[in-house]
Formats: sequence, structure tokens, C-alpha cells
Amino acid sequence: MALESLADAVEQELLCSICHDLMNIPKVLECLHSFCKDCLLRWINHSPTNNFYCPICKHPHQKRQDGVDNYKTNFTLCNLLEARKIHQAEEKTTGYIIKCENGIDENPAITRCIDCECYLCTSCSDQHTKIKATRQHRVIRISEINEDIRKLHYKRYCDEHEGEELKMYCLTCEEVICRDCTMVNHKDHKFDFIKNIKGDLENDIKGHLGKVENKLQEFTKHTIYIDKVASDSAENIKECHRVIRQFFDGYRENLGRVQAMLHQQLIDAGGEMSKRLDVERETVELSKAKLENAKLFTNQLLDKGIPVDIAMMSKQACLRLEHLQNENWERGSVQASRWAFVKDEDPLKSKVRGGISRSEIQVDKLTQPVQGNNQFKIKLSPEVHSTNSVVVATVTTEKGERLPGVEVKKEAAHLWNVNYQIRDEGLYEIRVTVDGVEAQGSPFKRKWLSKLPKGTRVCRGKDWKWGDQDGNENQQGVIAGWAGEVGASDNWVKVRWDNKRQNNYRWGAEGAYDLMILV
Repeated sequence: MALESLADAVEQELLCSICHDLMNIPKVLECLHSFCKDCLLRWINHSPTNNFYCPICKHPHQKRQDGVDNYKTNFTLCNLLEARKIHQAEEKTTGYIIKCENGIDENPAITRCIDCECYLCTSCSDQHTKIKATRQHRVIRISEINEDIRKLHYKRYCDEHEGEELKMYCLTCEEVICRDCTMVNHKDHKFDFIKNIKGDLENDIKGHLGKVENKLQEFTKHTIYIDKVASDSAENIKECHRVIRQFFDGYRENLGRVQAMLHQQLIDAGGEMSKRLDVERETVELSKAKLENAKLFTNQLLDKGIPVDIAMMSKQACLRLEHLQNENWERGSVQASRWAFVKDEDPLKSKVRGGISRSEIQVDKLTQPVQGNNQFKIKLSPEVHSTNSVVVATVTTEKGERLPGVEVKKEAAHLWNVNYQIRDEGLYEIRVTVDGVEAQGSPFKRKWLSKLPKGTRVCRGKDWKWGDQDGNENQQGVIAGWAGEVGASDNWVKVRWDNKRQNNYRWGAEGAYDLMILV
């Protein structure tokens, strides 16, 4: 990678978010955010519980018993930090010099031995390529590293077997191992050289990354939507100001106090709306930031990490990317304001009207559901400004599955009709919201059974035509028997009411249902 934009890289990637200085031994958390080792230790110790939160995305983490050292080191960032030094030396503008690490004179280095992992001056580099013990070593010029930091190629060594380089990958445990590990802890496991399975690991990460990129696009759209809602709400309030000013022009001297009061209500409403939108925006932005960070981290890992780096981080990266795929946000939780100026013949009684309360949303004719088509009404208070109200009705089964095809159709200014189809027996939950506000009594529970068993509690239903046989419309009863069991024809049931009366009623006979099951 060429480092033409090194200053930007330092600002965005190499600075610790805790100390705001260059990373020093960067350690990476499960959420893929990296911090200085010492900074992270202080941050974790500051938490009084066994848990702590990421300073950036607030993701919860559990403190490790084995300490900060056992968090994985972000070697990709380590390479970038080393590349930064090389870039400074190559630019010759900061006075920084990379010195030879082989001789005693500390002359300026011009090459680096990949196998010895040391910088060499002109003399040492020449000798290095001639001496029998090192003539086969890979020696590259520093300028080549400046063009591609992966040529730094630091070796990674096993923590358990001193001096053993990590070259293998255990497919069973999904972790990087050394040669000795294959004969001890991973003896019967399936493993391979990292260089052989590098492509598979990269493809696995890319597969998860693609889904996170789609999720990131989704949350970018959410942010745009919130900004649009904020703009529309501001325009709405601005227009309401204009109407108020026009109406009160003729009464300004006598009604200034009333006008000022109404303006203040709108200002307060706008402030409250702004606060709500700020909270929603922060929620979406936080999720967006998580997705962007995961994308940045994995892209950086794939673009700049050497195979062993990718192998070491693949499992953690995939787990985080898979977790982030569940990030979601309900757009229906944010709706534009519905404020309007309500005039009155007495100007002192004029007011601004906005928002909806549960008591202003009524659900009507939600009776006993039957197999096939069912419907009910949604009524909104006439005082509510409902021109662009968003009305949502959902019907959910006992298993939490939403019924498809629920249709909401506006019939009048403040009236909607809802149609839904039921095929199977069971308990259903019906939920109604208008502009994100739930209707009074919602959610409603209704039950459909093709045959009513004894002991089922019931009351009057949608097709009741039997006057006060039950005592009154609030009376309840219990099923005493079904059809032939009580001497009735098919699809009739006997009900014993709580007032001690009993009689037979239709449950499907003549296509009618006189009763409703109580839930």
C-alpha cells in the first residue's frame, strides 16, 4: 500500500481513542476496536464490576481473568506504525533516521532482512548477501516496504513453544498454531499450512463482510430518513408559524400574549421533537459506526494483513460480523410531527394541536374472529390532524408469526377499515398503532376454535339476536355441551350463563356465530 495519505491514516487508524496518541502495543477487543495496551488496562480497571464497555461503541465485554496481555495484538496496526517510521525516514523531512541494527556504527539503514527481521546499512547489507549463512535470506530495500507494508513480514511466534513460528492453522479449533502444537495439544485435529487455507479464510471473512456492507447501506438510509423527518418537521412547524402570524395580524395589540404563548408551544414541541430525533439519530449512528468500524477493520485486515494475521483474526472477525448482521432499527418509531393551528371564533380559545394520545385511537367492531375473512374499524378523534397519519395493524399467531395480507384502507377523514384472513385455530394478538402510538386497549387477544369444548368462557358475539337471554350484554357464560351432546342440531352449542339461564346458540349454524370466546 502506498502511503501518500499517511497523515490521514495516522489520524484515522493509528491514534488511540483513549489517550489520543499513537498506538503503543495495540490490543483489539471482540468488537474489533483497538486501543493501547496500557490505556485498555486503565480503562478496564476503572470499571467497578466484572464487565466493561468499549469506549467507542459501548459494546459490553467481560473482564478476562488472564489479563490484558491475552487480548489479541493488532499486528496490522503494528505494521502501519512501523511503516509510518519508514515513511518519515524516506521523506527526510522530520530528521528521523532508521539505523542499522546489525553493526555497531548505527549507520543509516537502506535494506531490511525479512528472515533476520533487522534493518541493514549499505555495508552490512552487502555482507549479508555474501556470507554463506545468510546469502539465501530475503533482503529488500526500505523503499519497497514504503510501497507495500506487507513486505515487513514480521514473524509470529507461539506463546507455548518458544521460538516456534506460527505457520499452521487448526481447522478444528479455528486458531493459529506452530509445528510443535500439531504434535501436542492439536495432535488428532485437522490442520493445514496457513498459506494453503489463506484463500478460504479470506472468503469466509468476505462473505460476512458483504452482509455487513448491506446492513451499513441500510443504516445509511436510516440516517438519511431521520434527517428528512427532521427537515419535514421543521418545515411543518415553520408553516404553522406562518398560519398563526397571518391569523393574528389583525389582533396583534390585544392578542399578543396569546400569540406568543402559542409560538412558545410550537418552539417547545420542536425542541422535544429535535430531542427525540437526536436520540433516534444517535441510536442509528451508533449502529452505523459499529458497522463501519467492522468494515474498516476487516478491509484493513484483508488489504494489509499478512496470511498469519488473517488467520489469527478470522474467527473473531467472523463472529463480530455475524453479530452485527442482527443490528436493526424500526423506522416506524420516528414519524414527522402533526402540529396544526386550530382556529376558534373566540381567538383566546385558539390553540395548536399536535400529537396523538391512546385515548384518541379507538378500535371498533373487533368481535369474534372466524375462519376466513374478518374485519374491524379504527377511529381517530376528530380533533386530531390526520391528513398523513400512518396507520398500522398487525395480527400475530401464538408462535409470534405475523399473518400476511392484513389490509388497512382509509374510509373517511378519521376512519379506517381493517381486513384480515384466518385459516387456523388458535390464539391471535391484534395490535393497532397510529403514527407510532398504540390504540387504547391494544394489543387485543382473540381466539378461534371450530368446535367449542366444555368449560370455554363466552359472551355475546357478532351475530347475537337473542335479546336479553343472557341477562345483559356484559354477562358471561360457560359452554355446557356441543350439538348432539345436548340434543341440538349440528353447529349449535349449549351455554349456561352466570345468571343460571341456559340455551342453545349458533356456532357456525346458518353461517352465524352468536358467541365470542373470552381470552
